[in-house]
Amino acid sequence: MHLDRDAPRLFNHTPSYRVAAIRGRGEVMGRPKPISPIRHLTPAQLSQLAERCDYVGSVEHKAARSWLGLPQPRRGRHGETDHKQNATICPLTSDADRLVATGWVREAIRRGQFRNGYWKGDFPRYLWYFDQDGCYWYGFLMNQGAGDDARGQYKGWKISEEEWRETFC
Repeated sequence: MHLDRDAPRLFNHTPSYRVAAIRGRGEVMGRPKPISPIRHLTPAQLSQLAERCDYVGSVEHKAARSWLGLPQPRRGRHGETDHKQNATICPLTSDADRLVATGWVREAIRRGQFRNGYWKGDFPRYLWYFDQDGCYWYGFLMNQGAGDDARGQYKGWKISEEEWRETFC
């Protein structure tokens, strides 16, 4: 297994590049280098990009029925749900919640609240949002379409301020 060049894993609170260094897989200093060029987008370009993005969620992060259907949280080796190691549960389950989260994804992109240098096609892979309740949310690009009308589809979950600083600062 090689060093993960993507964003730090947020499930065990230790970035993957640090875990690899701790396990003796090489000397690693600081954050991994971006895997795609830094993009300098104008506010108009960010706004256009944001309109092509949606929050779609994931059944792996749901503990209750949602617009996606029945929940299917990831399970540990012995069948138990282990949120720390597998999937952080997202409390957003209604259609209204999905629309609110889509607004968060779009606003985060308009504000440039993403890790520049980590892109998949036209879309930033990792973004964050700070909501009106004082919670940080992590967004992850799941799918992207092709062509001029491609859409970016994100899932997301709450993170602590410490995780936000470690990942985005």
